[in-house]
Amino acid sequence: MRIGCLAVHYGKEYLAWAVRGLADACNEVHVFYSRKPSFGFTEGLTCPDTEDELVAEAGRFGVKVKWHRVSARNEGQHRNLMIAEAKRRGATTMAIADADEVWDGCALDVALRAVHDANSAGRWLANFCHFWRSWDWTVVDWFRPVRIVDLRHPLDRDAHLDDHMQPSPIFHFGYAQ
Repeated sequence: MRIGCLAVHYGKEYLAWAVRGLADACNEVHVFYSRKPSFGFTEGLTCPDTEDELVAEAGRFGVKVKWHRVSARNEGQHRNLMIAEAKRRGATTMAIADADEVWDGCALDVALRAVHDANSAGRWLANFCHFWRSWDWTVVDWFRPVRIVDLRHPLDRDAHLDDHMQPSPIFHFGYAQ
């Protein structure tokens, strides 16, 4: 089984599309919502989006989403909650997206099949396309975070998705907001 997971505390602008991209290739989509930010510097910050707004956006395209309210002090804790739930659900692969990251569903399907067939590493680093300040400009860099986890393997070995394994990058809109 394939599971799609998002760690969310804000991001209503692109969340519906992030959910839809995962849903196109995964059997289930799970959102792990933390009322307080869990990534990066969090002291004194308040999330700009309400939980109700995020729930509405996650369901905008009619995708059935499993919503989890979690408490996580950092990104690692947030990710570990997602991995634990994926294992509990019996998933073999887990696709990850942040609320501002949109997978093309067909490209994600190809990537998940390639990871399954490779059967060689636990953590797979993905290619990104970063929109910069608008949809007209993009930033090219070597930012390749883990966005697929093969749960059949320990998570101490990384591998890279090449252009054949991931025919389209993940579209990252965070810098365009």
